[in-house]
Amino acid sequence: MENRSPAQTVRGSSLPGRSYRARCCDVAENRSNDGSPEVSGWSSAYERLVGGRPDDLDASELETLAVAAFLHGDDDRADEAWSRAYERFVDGRLPGDAARCAFWLALTLMLRGRMAHASGWFGRAHETIENGPPCAANGLLMIPAALGALDAGDTDTASELAAEALEIGRRHGDADVAALATLAHGQALIAGGEIDAGLAKLDAAMLAVEANSIGPISSGVVYCAVILECMSVFDYARASEWTSALDGWCRSQPGLVPFRGQCLVHQSQLLQASGEWAEATAAVELAIERLTAPPHP
Repeated sequence: MENRSPAQTVRGSSLPGRSYRARCCDVAENRSNDGSPEVSGWSSAYERLVGGRPDDLDASELETLAVAAFLHGDDDRADEAWSRAYERFVDGRLPGDAARCAFWLALTLMLRGRMAHASGWFGRAHETIENGPPCAANGLLMIPAALGALDAGDTDTASELAAEALEIGRRHGDADVAALATLAHGQALIAGGEIDAGLAKLDAAMLAVEANSIGPISSGVVYCAVILECMSVFDYARASEWTSALDGWCRSQPGLVPFRGQCLVHQSQLLQASGEWAEATAAVELAIERLTAPPHP
């Protein structure tokens, strides 16, 4: 099945309430000998956790492994870790945390074109929290609904759902939910013809990325979606600015597998727009290599 880009998808010990950003910090943080934080990157967290037996990892460690494995391009391990983390959180009676794991597993499956599996996990996430107390995952799961309305041409409903998801994200202090909801709201406004208002929302979503206040998967999704929307309204200056930022973000993480191909696609598009055909061809050839060997968004 055809892979979907992050932009296409956005368009089409763990404690309850801990933000996804806080858990993603777990991916990047080890401890030095004296116990002080030593930030060494998600790649080192992957190396640290991948050698352990899954049965020996708790729910938070499994979720950390899932994020790191996805960023490392180890998709099968990421899928297994999110699935196990989901089960552990359910067993621990933490439905919001379990639903969050189900959401990210579903989203990353969708990014790789596994739509039936993604649908199943989105459904499981909904079932997990439908009778539970309000949580940030309620907002997270409104975002696919908003994008579904957008794909159906119902921009008003899409805007309403995105705004409600944003409010939930803010209420629960979850910056990832807030950023993804702001992105979806901007997309809905642009689709409804409110270009300036929509672009302002996209810029607001990008501020969360630039401030490093959201997780790495959310950051990559927002980058790619924002650039695609800028291209769609022929705002090449804005698209170029954010593509340059995305390129720097990718280069700052040498082991990063996802999002690099999409960055090269955007670079090629901008080079084509400026008539730099040789450079555009070179960029798209490298993008094909990145996106097909092995297939990854």
